[in-house]
Amino acid sequence: MKRIAVIVNKTWEAAPILAVFTAPYAATSNASSRPVFWSGNLAYPLPQRWPDSDEPTKFPLRYTLQFGDTTAECWCLADFQDTSDSIRKAGFIRQIISAREEPLDLVIAVGTAASVTCGLQGSVMVGCRTFMHDAYPDAPPQDQRPDYWPARFADMMMESSFAGKLDLLMKGVCPSWATDAQRLMFPARNGEGRLRVMIDSSLVAVGDVNIGANYSQYPVKEPVALNACLTVNRDAKIASIETTSALIRAMVDPAPFIFLSAIVNDIGQLARDVNPSEYAQNFIGAHNGGIVLAALLPVIVAQGG
Repeated sequence: MKRIAVIVNKTWEAAPILAVFTAPYAATSNASSRPVFWSGNLAYPLPQRWPDSDEPTKFPLRYTLQFGDTTAECWCLADFQDTSDSIRKAGFIRQIISAREEPLDLVIAVGTAASVTCGLQGSVMVGCRTFMHDAYPDAPPQDQRPDYWPARFADMMMESSFAGKLDLLMKGVCPSWATDAQRLMFPARNGEGRLRVMIDSSLVAVGDVNIGANYSQYPVKEPVALNACLTVNRDAKIASIETTSALIRAMVDPAPFIFLSAIVNDIGQLARDVNPSEYAQNFIGAHNGGIVLAALLPVIVAQGG
């Protein structure tokens, strides 16, 4: 495994994750935000910023983590443009894929999300399956969309070739792995907040694409996307619903893929769970996602993916 791409949607999600990797390091103490070592006696890598001098666009939240011969590239789609337009984000994902000549050995989509199970605010769900539903399939008309728009993946269960590997990796970790990560997580500001770390390749991230920034439509469109998923697979173990992870999976096909969903609200309860203290609720969710990501990356790399 040479090249891992970690793709985050918004700057307010990427910044708390970067904070996990740059927090003052206190080896072997409870003050550390990430593992002390990633393999044997190799110190956990610090993030290295990519030079932007020759780039037409600045990427303040783009950096790499070097695990031996494996480079984990961390990208934020909003570094290209802060937009909720799924079609534009699809174009940015294309640029990430082609940023280096090496093929992608693994793609990890990370973002905040809603949960279909109530009371999991602050929890983190990791899985491999995704389902993409187009909230407005006729806007704009299909024939006006770019040729790279992944329409063929709409309303189908997308599997990942990394599924079996993820389950094997997690069977091989120390029994305290999840609780060690959970110990570093913050309880959510709003909601019941039963903190959990759930990693299961069969978990599904549902993506409600082309919903844009019209948050008033989330309570209307999200149940439609969930129903579309359950129509395809009535036994689907739906972990989360948001706008971007399934789109990333469709765009990077056939690269091995996992998603990491940081839960910030119950489905349909954005106004109740997030809006009253938006900064705190989203920061906590993204930070907790960063904690799990920091713990998961060395497991993937050290055990050979």
